[in-house]
Amino acid sequence: TNHHVIENDSVVEIQLNNGSIVFGTVMGWDEVKDLAIVKIESSNNYVSLGDSSSVALGGKAVALGYPQPFVAYFPGVMTVAEGIISSIGKTDTSGVSYLQTSAPIQQGSSGGPLVDGMGKVVGVNTLCKLDWFTDLCVEDLRYAIEINVAKVILADLKAGVRTGPPDTTLPTVSITYPSSWTTVSGTG
Repeated sequence: TNHHVIENDSVVEIQLNNGSIVFGTVMGWDEVKDLAIVKIESSNNYVSLGDSSSVALGGKAVALGYPQPFVAYFPGVMTVAEGIISSIGKTDTSGVSYLQTSAPIQQGSSGGPLVDGMGKVVGVNTLCKLDWFTDLCVEDLRYAIEINVAKVILADLKAGVRTGPPDTTLPTVSITYPSSWTTVSGTG
């Protein structure tokens, strides 16, 4: 799932596709890559991870999630939305690669899988460009983090690694001047 979905929670509630509710333990996260891993105890089948480097432009894409506009009217109803892969390899300033899709990804779909035509997870639904007036996603500007990005850090996340954003504050430097130095003040 995404880090922004779980924030800094240690236990989360998860609804499975059969409607049952289970609790999951957040094992680890990477805030910069906006990814997290949650461990659940369930006898349900698990998803198969695909290879996002083998995704074809124009290939089938299916986004699964619980979009917020529908939650108020249909709580607990998962949506399955089909589209295509519109763009491959879009990279943000932190080096995270995204798949762009025409499959509707609305607010609330974050953390859900983006699957290919074979039913394999090729991305993690993450973001969309919001229309400032309607607060809904702009058509065809929807993105999923490539699953290969998640695969690289999967072992670390399972081991409990929790990575925050890089520290961009300037270091504090303490300078001690010799007592023989004096302070000069004055105007111009």
